[in-house]
Amino acid sequence: MKSPLRPFALFLIVLAQLSTAIRLPAQTTVTYQSGDSSNTARTTTTANPLTVTLASGTATEAGAITGDGSVTKTGAGTLTLSNTANSYTGGTTVSAGTLALNSSAVTLTGTGPIFVAAGATLDFGDGGLLLDNVTGTGTVTGAAMNDIEFNGSATPFTSQIHLAGDANLIIHGLNGGHLLLAADSTFNGLIGVESGATLTLTNGVHLSAGATSLFDDGNGNATGILNLTGGATLTSSSPTTVNYISGDVNVSGSGSHWTALGGIIVGDGAAGRLSITNGGKVTSDGGLTLGSNWSSASGTLIVSGAGSEFSTLGGISIGQLGAGSVTVSDGGKLGAAANISLGLTGSGTLNIGADSSSAAQAAGIIDTPLIGGPGGVIQFNTTGTSNAPTYFTRDGTATGAGVDTTNAIALVNTAGYTVVTGALAHTGGTTINGGTLQIGNGGTTGSLAGDITNNSTLVSYRSDASDFSGTISGTGSLTKSGAGTLTLTGANTYTGGTTITAGTLLANGQTLDPISGRAHTSTGSGAVLVQSGGALGGTGWIDGLVTVQNGGTLTFGADGNALTLAGGLTLQTGSILDYHLGATHDLLAVDNGVFTAPSGTGGVTINLTDAGGFAPATYTLLTFYSDGGATTSGLDLADFTLGNTIAGYDYTLALTPFTLELTATASAIPEPSTYAAALAAVALLATALHRRRRFTAATRN
Repeated sequence: MKSPLRPFALFLIVLAQLSTAIRLPAQTTVTYQSGDSSNTARTTTTANPLTVTLASGTATEAGAITGDGSVTKTGAGTLTLSNTANSYTGGTTVSAGTLALNSSAVTLTGTGPIFVAAGATLDFGDGGLLLDNVTGTGTVTGAAMNDIEFNGSATPFTSQIHLAGDANLIIHGLNGGHLLLAADSTFNGLIGVESGATLTLTNGVHLSAGATSLFDDGNGNATGILNLTGGATLTSSSPTTVNYISGDVNVSGSGSHWTALGGIIVGDGAAGRLSITNGGKVTSDGGLTLGSNWSSASGTLIVSGAGSEFSTLGGISIGQLGAGSVTVSDGGKLGAAANISLGLTGSGTLNIGADSSSAAQAAGIIDTPLIGGPGGVIQFNTTGTSNAPTYFTRDGTATGAGVDTTNAIALVNTAGYTVVTGALAHTGGTTINGGTLQIGNGGTTGSLAGDITNNSTLVSYRSDASDFSGTISGTGSLTKSGAGTLTLTGANTYTGGTTITAGTLLANGQTLDPISGRAHTSTGSGAVLVQSGGALGGTGWIDGLVTVQNGGTLTFGADGNALTLAGGLTLQTGSILDYHLGATHDLLAVDNGVFTAPSGTGGVTINLTDAGGFAPATYTLLTFYSDGGATTSGLDLADFTLGNTIAGYDYTLALTPFTLELTATASAIPEPSTYAAALAAVALLATALHRRRRFTAATRN
């Protein structure tokens, strides 16, 4: 033969009509022309390398290829293998063009390696492909509903193969398979990572797929892992498919991004975990569900690190039927255009910073208009301080819009200084186990409903009037700051004391104890400190010792009621007593404890305001009941001085053994003769001054 190429190919075609078994010589090359198709009855056996080439167009090899040799496809054309009995074991190389398999029954079943060169394509069509031995930088593609499968080994296998088409990529965990894909892989099939397997997309891999699933082993033991790192991207392009995760998905590093055009379910009947760290991003058009379909399911989402973000155009359900948990920390961001729901029928927890059993972390950001649900917990465990607090706002800043809460969820502050400016209308209660929870930030927003268990520090910081009717219990303290007025009406039992640094605190609780008959206090059982610029008033009982510092004010009750102090009163020099007197008037009653006055004269200033109907009378300003156990220390009438008063009256203060009283009398009006005498005296004085000025002037001349 003059040529080993085309003449030999013609020889095969002719002999194919006569023989079903052909044994090829060493390093044989078979050249196809576009449109060629061999006899399906022929079996070609090669013990040495076989090269098949097609310069352009398409051709079909219908015969079986067997033996120990290898097959190399060259040329830009597409050669299709259609025989189901291929069993050669020497390996396959696609150097150029496309090598295709035309049905699901046609496979490359040999044990040899498969190499797909750059620019070349292996198209397994309707068949399946085991990717374990595939190397190269070319493209592997397949038809819909068929699988590219990988068993691999525990040692990561780096594949530079580019995936394309509509096939499914299934990573098995039989040998702990760990597959790393090349960049620019694009296909529309399912990604499935079974128990024990890992798929890693890194170094700029951009993968477009259909639904993404991490399967378990059939027993609910799901450990499949999908990693997106180093700027890799994955797009789940089927908008009608929910993406199920029963395993781990890790998205890490700036530029790494998973886009789910459908929804995402983490933990669908098993344990699932989605971790977004170090600037990674995950976006979902259809919402996020954690812990779905089964009560035994559990789903976990972690968003940690500056630039790390999960966002959805829908809502987020944490604990739909099973258990759900979300932790947002270190500047990570959780965003939901719709609401976040906790504990639909399962249990749901939203951790800001860290969970309750871990060390505190810097907070993340929750960007959602409302957090609600039948049950569940919002947990703050942060490193926030009074100088750098955690702002529970939609952008994490002091000026951002507050996040509102509702329904029966609970809020817990485990550690850190947390500032809330939204309407916290949840009814599941609020617990402060550590750190500080501040309501408001000096403006007119920020409110809290339900009962509070306060074992640390609660701060109210608003510039307007606000009310709290719930019960405050625990060992913690309350601080009233800001220019506004806070009114407490609950039967509070907290023991850590109360400090008023600015504005007014009105203690209006009047609930009676059914056993003792005494009123419950609105300020708990601890001491109350009124600092300069602060004011304490109301119509209720206060059990703890009240101390009013220089510049602090007591404003008492109103409408004929009294502010009753059952733990004693200390008035320091510079303290102020503001009374509203009239048809009804204020009264301060020291029912128990020690009433201590300041040393020195005029240390306490009494201011008077007309409450309506003020008239000359004797008004009881203060009572101290010795029969109730009250005693006095250093009390003297000279301790008190009048400041602002109601014009037109003269006032006298009197101190009795049990009261401080004020008597107001109308100022005296002079008789007409008194006015005439006064005018005459003024005229005489004016004449004398005039004569003196004239005499002085004449002397100077």
